[in-house]
Amino acid sequence: MASSVVFPLHWTSIFQSPSAASAPSAAEQPRLGVDFVQASAPEVSIPLVFSSSAAAEGPDADVVTIRQNLSTFGIAGVVWDCARALVAFGQRQPSLLAHKRVLELGAGTGAVGLALALSVDGGLASLVLTDLEAVVPLTADNVRSTALCHARLRDLLARNALTTLSFCWGDALPQCVVDATADVVLCSDCLYEPSQYANLLASLLALTNWQADDGTRPVIVLIAYKQRMPVRERAFFESAVAFFDVAVARVDSAASRDGVFVCQLTRSSALPT
Repeated sequence: MASSVVFPLHWTSIFQSPSAASAPSAAEQPRLGVDFVQASAPEVSIPLVFSSSAAAEGPDADVVTIRQNLSTFGIAGVVWDCARALVAFGQRQPSLLAHKRVLELGAGTGAVGLALALSVDGGLASLVLTDLEAVVPLTADNVRSTALCHARLRDLLARNALTTLSFCWGDALPQCVVDATADVVLCSDCLYEPSQYANLLASLLALTNWQADDGTRPVIVLIAYKQRMPVRERAFFESAVAFFDVAVARVDSAASRDGVFVCQLTRSSALPT
């Protein structure tokens, strides 16, 4: 499916509403989407929407159960609404992910990558879940617990194709990531801290810098972004468009109501200097 069909909107369109131009009123503010009770729950379930040949096994055939831990891991230990939106989008557009090598930045609980690995038709070629060293234990715990219920994840583990990795944005890419170049990079709710925009962009540039034989840079980045402070968040996109073509998908009504957008970034001809 053509990218322009899946991602028909220019990135500036998400900043053109009245609420994006200034601080929104209480009536205009997006709903939080996840309240404290939900964030504090020890586990949550994410629906798995299967295409024709995808299948899960075990007691949780229609959902993947993800462990949360807000008290220990803070915001990284919660499945936020961006994660659900990105999973739902990937399930609607499986061709973007099927048989691809996928790497997730800021994976947190691992919910996005794990749910998509389970539900995308044909599965993923590989999945690397990355986050800060302090968060990776939760990610790895969810890999282990979900693999007990789902044969597809056990198969990835058996092939050494499902890994968790400590990675700090802006650092040099680990050699194992360089050697196994990702086809798709996932980012869910990674624009909440402006001080990290430059580091995030540096990592995205590094992950998308390799060239195919025809000279193209085929790696795509999928970002699920929740609009909270549009003026400062726009700065990330203004920096990114120096190196990426940025387009926006039409999301379902629930995600739109929550101020969540799914964006695709593909490298343009511009190179960092």
